[in-house]
Amino acid sequence: MRIIPALLAFLFLMAAPCARAMAQSVGSSTPEQITAQAEALVESGAAILNAAATDREFEMAVKQWEQALELYRKAGNREEEASLWELLAEAHAR
Repeated sequence: MRIIPALLAFLFLMAAPCARAMAQSVGSSTPEQITAQAEALVESGAAILNAAATDREFEMAVKQWEQALELYRKAGNREEEASLWELLAEAHAR
């Protein structure tokens, strides 16, 4: 199906500017706000990964999660950071 790669490309193109904007706004955000931003990236990465058919799409999902890891670190949310490391390990094991 051609629609899935197109949809994934669209999601990635839309998520990248949002992720940059979120990262820039982190400086004045509360830990709860930063965690919410990270959770949005985790969900975006999961959606991409669930539909991933190529290595490029897999890499797109991993990039979303790596950005989320950085946000969890900034928020001091070690529990969510650890959970995301587990998800990344499972994704790489596929």
